[in-house]
Order: sequence, then C-alpha cells, then structure tokens
Amino acid sequence: LGRPKKDQKIDKKQEYSDNCDRVEVERGFSLAKRKFGLRLIRTRLEETSLCVIALSILTMNLSKVSLRIFLTFIQWMSSPRIEPLMKP
Repeated sequence: LGRPKKDQKIDKKQEYSDNCDRVEVERGFSLAKRKFGLRLIRTRLEETSLCVIALSILTMNLSKVSLRIFLTFIQWMSSPRIEPLMKP
C-alpha cells in the first residue's frame, strides 16, 4: 500500500538472491527424502528423531565426499603420465 519505494530494483535483486538460496536448501531436503530415507522416519522420541535425521545427513555428506574422491581417482588414472610408475 502507498507509494512504491525508490530502490525497488535493489529489493528485487535481494528477493531473487534469497529465492535462489531457498531453492538450493529445498533441493537438499528433497534429495535427502528421496535417496537417503528421510521420509521414512518413524521414531517417536524427539532425541531419536534428531539422531536419525543427523545420521541421514551424515550419510548424504559421506556419499558426496566419496563420489568426489572416486572421480578424482578416475581422472588421475585416465591422465597421461610422463614416466611409468613401475619400470620393467
């Protein structure tokens, strides 16, 4: 209501940035629900539920780290080497 602000363009940029951050977080939750069983939590106690959620997120992070290590190893194996590691 009322007169529009003069710096509305700056507000739109901030709103867009906030929306991008929100989408990234929601994508992470969606991935956790689909691939790491976060939607299957059936515990009753709050402490147990928090533990299950923490373990799901830990599993998600370990999966991401192991994929990066594996891809780095594959890239290292496929790169040409100057000298062979073992000489005949």
